[in-house]
Amino acid sequence: MCTKLKGFSVNAGLVFITAVIFIGILSQALFAQQPRDLVRLKKNSEEFKGSIIKETFKGLTIQITNGTREFGWNEIDEVQYDKTPSLWYQGEKEELDGKYPQAAATYQKLSEKTDTRDIFKQHVMYKLALNLQLSGNLKEAAAKYDQLLTAVPDTKYFREAGLDWIKCYPDRTKTVEALTTLEKVSTLADKSGLNDEFKFKLKLLKAQILTPSDPQTAKQVYVQIKQQAGNLPEIKAIATVGEGLIMIKEKQYPQAEQLLKGVLGESANPTALAGVYYGLGEVCFQRGETSNSSTDYKDALLHYLKVNILYYPAPGDDIAVDYYLAATFQAGRCFKKMLKFVDAGKQSEYNDMANALFQEIIKNFSYHPLAPKAKEEMSK
Repeated sequence: MCTKLKGFSVNAGLVFITAVIFIGILSQALFAQQPRDLVRLKKNSEEFKGSIIKETFKGLTIQITNGTREFGWNEIDEVQYDKTPSLWYQGEKEELDGKYPQAAATYQKLSEKTDTRDIFKQHVMYKLALNLQLSGNLKEAAAKYDQLLTAVPDTKYFREAGLDWIKCYPDRTKTVEALTTLEKVSTLADKSGLNDEFKFKLKLLKAQILTPSDPQTAKQVYVQIKQQAGNLPEIKAIATVGEGLIMIKEKQYPQAEQLLKGVLGESANPTALAGVYYGLGEVCFQRGETSNSSTDYKDALLHYLKVNILYYPAPGDDIAVDYYLAATFQAGRCFKKMLKFVDAGKQSEYNDMANALFQEIIKNFSYHPLAPKAKEEMSK
């Protein structure tokens, strides 16, 4: 016989209390089995341990014992993932060793595993696309980038994947495909709410793609960027350089030189400065072509070598890569041009220096359109 207190039995109370305790113990047990990721903040090196449940281009969300916390990437110093698959480490090592086809195969295997944590899936998709691209399998890489941005439109890797997808057309001959892809990425960026700086980078890339086939339209894009990017001085500087380089192609040398020198006093951006010195080198080189003067070629060579020595491009900066390689290529041509101005004893030395510059392009940037041209110059 049980005792009742205002409609509540002692037995029922015990059952209820027992259930609460059991649920509490079960919850703790389940939480203990969850991944124990770590997020360390820049401020005071504060740490949060729990399960990362979401990552976007803005930041991440981590489930901790008393709820969830959200942090922007600008707040985070380090992220450590628990229960990382062994294949992930294998793929990373292969990528670091430059074994891109093997890394792509490893990430492909990892993408097919059904027990991979959800939080790793977008990492694997991006790494698979990237290593396919680095392997030269551009068609399949482009398809994988498309798959990632379609499946996870706010992915942590939106900026990298978006730009890399467009760069799957590096020979500049597939202008239509590149521009179509750029428009897709731009539309996705608008829907996802990415910031203006990324959108301006897309516009810079558009102008770069257009320059060989349609320099006038490219020039208009650069001018528009300058007008609209008032609060982004680095973007504005790079656009000014792009405009100046097109003016050189139009043989407006004095105007281009004035425009480029103006950037020197206003910007410390390495990409912009690489473009400036390359452009000033082009002005001097064209003077040398007209005057046939060793002085003009020497002046051009000094500008080109500044780029080669001081402004090695950062990974992923496609515009800086173009400036660096163009300057390196033209420096080699300068040494070749100057052969007729030096004593016979120095001609071999100048020829060797030219070939060393061409060889750098062939060895380290074999995918670039200037690589076959460098081979041609070496054979002369």
